Amino acid sequence: MNRMETWQLFLAVSAFVVSVVASLWWCCANGLDAALGLQLTPEEEEQLQLEKERVQALAKKRDGSTKATSSRAENAEGLKQRKGAQQ
Repeated sequence: MNRMETWQLFLAVSAFVVSVVASLWWCCANGLDAALGLQLTPEEEEQLQLEKERVQALAKKRDGSTKATSSRAENAEGLKQRKGAQQ
């Protein structure tokens, strides 16, 4: 590398950085995060929705209001975020 001039070294490093960024963009744009299990499957989405509905029904049955529903539904939404963080 000592034989390379400064502009040549800068060009080589720039080309490397651009190729890394382009590769990451391509992977994300083509859904590789879903293939690697970083997103919920349709079955998991459906299970999450059913759990939200169950929590809402229990909260309404318990005290007749929806105040507890929103916080418990947010907790169910947190399950989705934690799954993504674990993988």
